[in-house]
Amino acid sequence: LTFESGADETSSSVMRMVDAVEAFSEGAEQADDLTALSLSWLPQGSWAHVPADAGLCMHACDFVLEHLSPEARGEMEFNLKLMVEELFVNCATHAYSGSEDRDCGIDVFIADDPCAHTVHLVLQDCGAAYDPTAHNVEGLTGTEQVDELQPGGLGILLVRKLSDSMRYERVDGRNTLHITKRYGR
Repeated sequence: LTFESGADETSSSVMRMVDAVEAFSEGAEQADDLTALSLSWLPQGSWAHVPADAGLCMHACDFVLEHLSPEARGEMEFNLKLMVEELFVNCATHAYSGSEDRDCGIDVFIADDPCAHTVHLVLQDCGAAYDPTAHNVEGLTGTEQVDELQPGGLGILLVRKLSDSMRYERVDGRNTLHITKRYGR
């Protein structure tokens, strides 16, 4: 039994345990099944529903910042605001393109876990399915000048670089993107 505060993902905890068992067995033949269970949960937080309108992006940003501890806000206000803005505008602009479901809006969840020094940000929408974690920005080397870059996907790349983890799932017709960011390290 282990407890890991702020672990990257539950699957990485399971893989570390399986690797440790394999190392301990020193190549001996497996005599029984190995069962592992890993739980992940969000700390208590707050939800807001914001209409899917790019012009309301600052409402989502303000909501997120209002629910941060002073330590988290002081250390990561700019980066977190940038991530929320990028994701919210992308969703409001593209997820409901040509759809009548725009009224579904965007649900924003924010939880600041000061014990784990981790902020959890979740955005949910019922727009078109889109997995930003699978988006590939081809050919970037990191040495390009800003004026050489083409639009499309660079904001997602920015969010990946600014966050510590990013998970996507589509359940019951809803996109859910969960981002974590650690602070105080």
